[in-house]
Amino acid sequence: MPRRSLAVLASALLLTVAVASPARAADPDTTAPSIPTGVRAVDVTETSLTLTWDASTDDVGVAGYHVQWAYTDVVYSRRTERNSLTVTGLAKSHTYQFWVYAFDAAGNNSRSSATFKIIMPPGDSSAPTTPTNFAVSAITETTATVSWTASGDNVGVAQYEIVRVVPDKVLHLATVPGQFGGLATWKLIGLATGERYDLAIRASDDAGNVSDLSNQISFRTTGGPDVTAPTRPGTPTAIVAYPANLVKLTWAPSTDDSGSVTYVVQELLGETNPVVATTATTTATFGPVDATRSHTYVVSARDAAGNTSGWSSPVVVRVPATCTVTYRVVSQWGGQFQGSVSIRTGVENPVNGWTLKWTFPAGQQVVNAWQVGKWSQDGDTVTVSDAGWNASISNTQSRDFGFIAGWGTTNTAPTGFTLNGRPCATA
Repeated sequence: MPRRSLAVLASALLLTVAVASPARAADPDTTAPSIPTGVRAVDVTETSLTLTWDASTDDVGVAGYHVQWAYTDVVYSRRTERNSLTVTGLAKSHTYQFWVYAFDAAGNNSRSSATFKIIMPPGDSSAPTTPTNFAVSAITETTATVSWTASGDNVGVAQYEIVRVVPDKVLHLATVPGQFGGLATWKLIGLATGERYDLAIRASDDAGNVSDLSNQISFRTTGGPDVTAPTRPGTPTAIVAYPANLVKLTWAPSTDDSGSVTYVVQELLGETNPVVATTATTTATFGPVDATRSHTYVVSARDAAGNTSGWSSPVVVRVPATCTVTYRVVSQWGGQFQGSVSIRTGVENPVNGWTLKWTFPAGQQVVNAWQVGKWSQDGDTVTVSDAGWNASISNTQSRDFGFIAGWGTTNTAPTGFTLNGRPCATA
């Protein structure tokens, strides 16, 4: 075959091969659209709005947008080919959060836009109710579980804030999601070992309205030294039991982060303050007490670590009179006078055998007495006892006796009468 014919055939074959070979595939689209910006709301009513944003760009083309919005923990999603979307069925005064991302035909998604937040008309100016029954349990070295009765709100509670209460301010400790109903609980972690915590909780809504602080709780995590003293006990109240002259004191309890205290009752006696009772309860009974004078008592609390509170306010106790004495001067003459005494007891205080004492205030001196067993005078103090036949005094009787005594410039009547060691009123 001529050389020229071979060249033409070769060229034809090459052309055939070139025509038969497929074209090289284009590179895949892996570039995501740009992030949507400028998300905003227009045409807002109480239950609807139109969301719009600045359009994204893409190296091939933006196919559409995913629009998502959330109320509390519920998320809704819609798709649109345009850079706007009308959303209906919203709730008035509720707070919604919207965000948008773009996608292209190859399925590449942009990153989400910045979140757009809106409170639907007419708005929300009402704060949640105050959480109640704030309490603590399950305390360890670094954790504690708190509980409370959930707040209510006209729209919805967005969150709770647990705070530490320190002088003149509160410090943030933890944020708790607000979707609780009834009794809510939360476990605090990362607490300091052996540290005291004074906590309270408050609720807020999406509009930024904040409730008042709840009741305050105090506790100490376990471990570490206890250096906090109990609070002061309440002021005691007193009851005197007859005829034993026993005193019963009752007081409001102390509080302590250890949860356990012992109470000490002391009598204030000037330089000495003897302990008269120790108890783990808020009641102490002790005695008998001296009925001739008053007694002042205070209570303090001591925890297991030996920390002691201050004293309570004092209570003054005096054994009430169990008898009545009528004293009178029958007559008096140059340096002497005749006196008479009548003794009467109450319904609950009959006696069998009696000794009456009094102190003359002006130096009077007894020289004789009748209708008594015996009498004596030591300084200004006169002691008179029964004669046997008149030893008993029932609630319907009185015992009378007379005496002769000397007096000086004045003849003042005594008032400090005691019958068998117990004070008497004077009539």
